[in-house]
Amino acid sequence: MSSDRTLWRDKALLLLNEAVLQSFDRSGVKMSDHHHVGHEFLDFCRNEQKSGREPYGNWTWLVPPAASSTSVLYQEPFHDKALKPAYVYQAPAWTARPQPSNLSPGTLTPTPEKCPFH
Repeated sequence: MSSDRTLWRDKALLLLNEAVLQSFDRSGVKMSDHHHVGHEFLDFCRNEQKSGREPYGNWTWLVPPAASSTSVLYQEPFHDKALKPAYVYQAPAWTARPQPSNLSPGTLTPTPEKCPFH
């Protein structure tokens, strides 16, 4: 297995994916595979386009890394556009507490910070 030429990593990843899907099936837990989800997302995109709305998406997140060229989404063009309002990452709540460095002198109120969106 020392040679990359044998594609042992690819085979191992495929076997792992098969094992995970099989174990979920055996336990009666529903789990979709990336090919099925790709078809569902493509159907969603077509319905959005029929309704006059352009679907947006980040191609690198939509197309799976394993067997990417076999995905129905592989040759689909997607515009990666961030729309607002949106759920976005933020600092953990416990880091947003007033710290001595951002307190107004002589008070316990934090110094107002500039809004990152304005």
